[in-house]
Formats: sequence, C-alpha cells, structure tokens
Amino acid sequence: MGSELVVAKRRPRSAGGGGGATFDQDRSIEDLAKMIAMHEYPLNTVDHPAFAAFVLGLQPRFRLPTFSSIEAQIITIFNREKQALRRALTGLLGRVSLAVGLWTTAQTLGYVSLTAHFVGRDWKLCRRTLSFTMVGSPHSEAALGDVVGFVLADWALHGRLFAVALDGTHQINGSHLCRHVKTQIFTVRCFTQMLGLIARDLLASIHGIVYSVRESVKYIKASPDRDSRFAEIAGPEYSGLKLDIPARWESTYEMLVAAGRLRATFAECELGPAPEEWVQAEAVCSCLKLCFDSTAAVAAATTANLFFQEAWRVQVELAHAARCGGAARDAKDKFEQYWKDCSLAMAVAVVMDPRYKLKLVEFCFARMYGRAVESHVGAVNATVQELFADYGTAPSAAVPTDFDAYVAAVEVGSKSELDQYLEEALVPRGEGFEVLEWWKVNGPKYPILAKMARDILAVPMSTVHVGAIFGSGGGDGGGRKVDDYRSSLRPETVEALVCTKDWLQHHSTFSDF
Repeated sequence: MGSELVVAKRRPRSAGGGGGATFDQDRSIEDLAKMIAMHEYPLNTVDHPAFAAFVLGLQPRFRLPTFSSIEAQIITIFNREKQALRRALTGLLGRVSLAVGLWTTAQTLGYVSLTAHFVGRDWKLCRRTLSFTMVGSPHSEAALGDVVGFVLADWALHGRLFAVALDGTHQINGSHLCRHVKTQIFTVRCFTQMLGLIARDLLASIHGIVYSVRESVKYIKASPDRDSRFAEIAGPEYSGLKLDIPARWESTYEMLVAAGRLRATFAECELGPAPEEWVQAEAVCSCLKLCFDSTAAVAAATTANLFFQEAWRVQVELAHAARCGGAARDAKDKFEQYWKDCSLAMAVAVVMDPRYKLKLVEFCFARMYGRAVESHVGAVNATVQELFADYGTAPSAAVPTDFDAYVAAVEVGSKSELDQYLEEALVPRGEGFEVLEWWKVNGPKYPILAKMARDILAVPMSTVHVGAIFGSGGGDGGGRKVDDYRSSLRPETVEALVCTKDWLQHHSTFSDF
C-alpha cells in the first residue's frame, strides 16, 4: 500500500494541468482573458518574456496570444456576459436605481460609470455595472442625461428606472436627468462624497497650518535620532503620530489630531504651528471629526433607510458649529444644500423601516424645524401616500391591476395597507435586524408596500464602494481616476475590462434576479 501511494504521488500531471483533463488551447486563452480582467492585469502581460517563460514551463503546448487577440477575447467575453445579464434583468420584479460615477484620466478625458442597484427575488440587494462610457463633458447634466437614456434603451430598462444617484460634485437641477425618473425627489447625491467635499474645504481653510504640521512631522521622521528624541519627550502619545497621505483627507485629519495631542512637545522642539494656529486647527478638526465619524458610520450601509438619521445629525451639528463662524459656516451652507436636495428621499426611505416609520422623521424634524415641523413631515407623508397610490394601481402580469389593493382593503376594512402599517407598533430595534428580510417575511401582509420597499430601499444614497469609502479613489470628492495604462486603451476596451470584472464576480447569482 505504501509503495502504491509513493508511485501515485510521483505520477506526472496530465498535459491539461490536473485531474486527467486534456489541454484545450481556446479554453486556456479564455481563462487567461478572464484572469486579466478579474485581477486588472495589463493586456500586454502576454508580451512579457518572464510571463511567457512561466507559462511555457507549465504547459509547453500553450501558444500565448498576441495583445490584439487577447483584447478581442475580452471583448467577446464582455458581449457574452452582457447578453446573459440583460436577459436576467428582464425578469426583475421591481425597478432599478442607477448610481452615476465620474472618472478622469491623466489626459483629462472623462468617463461615466452607471451601476444598477436593485433588490432581487430573494430580497437581497444587488448591484451590477451596466456601462463605463467615455463622455466629452461628464459634469454636464445634459451629457449625463444622454448617457442614462442610452443605457436604459440598451438594457431595455425604459420605464423601469426608479432613482438616479449622482456624484457628490453635482447640483440637482433635474431638467435632463429627471425626465428618466418618475419623481424628482429620487434624484439624489452621494452622501459620503458630500462629506468628503466638505472635509477638503475645511482642510483648505487651514492649508498653512496643515503644511506646517506636515513639514514638522517629515522633519521628525527623516532622522532616527530626531524621531527617538521626540518620542522620548512626547511619551506614550507619540505612538499615533505619522505622516499623512495628502490626497486622503481622513489621513490628514488623523495626523492633525495626533499632532494636536503633542502640541507641547512640538513647542518644546520649536516645531509646528504657533499657539493660536493650534486653536484654529482644533476648531476645524471638530468639524472634520463629524465628517470622519459619519463617513465611518455609513461605510457598510447597504439599504437607503440607514442614511437619514446620520445626515440629520450632521446637519444639526454643523449648524451648531457654524454659530462660531469661520470654515464651519461654509461647511454648514454646503451641507444645507445637500440636505435640501436629498432629505426627502432619505426620509421616505426611513419610513419603510418598521423600526422607525414616520416617528423618527417627526422626532428629527421637530428638533430641526421647531414650529414648522408639521409642513416638513407633511411633505414626507404626502410623498409616501403618492407613491402608495402609484404602486397600488401599477399593472401586474400575474393578477388584475387592482387585485392587491382589493385584498388589502378587505383585510383591514376601511384602512389602507399604508395606514395599517404606520399605525402598528414599531418593531423593536434589536441587533441583527435586516430590513429586507423583514419585508420578505411581511410581504404577503403588505403586498403593495412591499413593492414600494423593494425599490425605495435599493436607492444608493452613496455611490462609493465600501472599499473606497475614504481616499482619493472614492469618498473624498476628489474624483476617481483611470490609471495611465487603461487610459491608453480604446474606450470600448476599457469598458469591457471594467464591466467584465464586475460581471464575472457575480455570474453565479443571475438566478437570484
């Protein structure tokens, strides 16, 4: 038995790689193309001598494709996966919301990404990139409106669009984008990018102080002797002091906070800002902390109901800080415009959370608007009622148009589903609550509201992926960058690479739509 095991271990692998599989040139090229797309390797990897030697050692029979042929293979995979995803999206039970992302290249060319957000049949939130298109004027609302219109037609989604979420730099005017959306309130701007824009403005207001702190930290860190001496004087607090990454606002904020705790040590070493400048930096850091904490709080947020309370807190605290004037006042003014644009959509989303409903809206608005609370709450309630009426009369492929409304009316007498839902006791706010799971279970009880919840909760209040919530690639409002290598490729190849990576990651979940 032992000798047989030894022989088995020494038996050479088959030409195809393992498991007795035979070598397939075409399949191997497709696998290589998928690897390049999935891991963002350069297409000219196939021209690298070291890579060629590596592949030859693994499989001498494999003929490496040329740059042009691997590019063509990626385009082929892109077109095939696009057709599969388009077919899957035709079976959606609800509508989709589009998140708009703006990208630039080193040559100042602009790209626009459109990502669909929706809730699938299993009540799981899904997101799929639909396009990555070069646009001459990406910040132009007219250009964005054209891109949205083209993608809706290309993906057969006309009449299926519920909301559009814009990059944080955009103002919402509605003349072009909103023609594709049923109601203008569901054109929103990215919450995390807005916080990033405010943070960058706050740092710009004390750029001289930031420069002084940064150069002082550089000076300390440049010499092991100076570093050791400073650490000896500072004591345990020194462990948090590190140089920032200027392109990442949260990194600069953390450097300022750590340096602020060591201001006495900086003074003793004759480094850093003047005493009055430390006071100014401290005031700005209090606002930066609000942006930092709020961004972190929603970093893992998925559904739209999770943003209202955090945005309300930012609004209230910035208003309080602005009483002292300075940069906080400018931050408050900028966020007030965001609140004006997006608070209604956020409030409608929180109504669909059975732990809060209209109660949280009433609570927050009472503290914000005082005697004017009734008109603001009334606007939210009126919007919810309007949506309920719209969904109650929407056609259904399976049953007569008004069947769900009829069943709901019979079950609750003269009360509508919406009235019954709003009047029932709030669901306890325990840990682990999943709002989509709640609607999945309670959908039969509230069939019309469940349709509403499916679409409202999928609205992307943040267009930034959780992995890029901080930093120049996402949440700081500095714009996302297409790297130099991809900037050199044809626009259709760039789109194929971006979309194919996204689709291959989720290919197995098409059946969930």
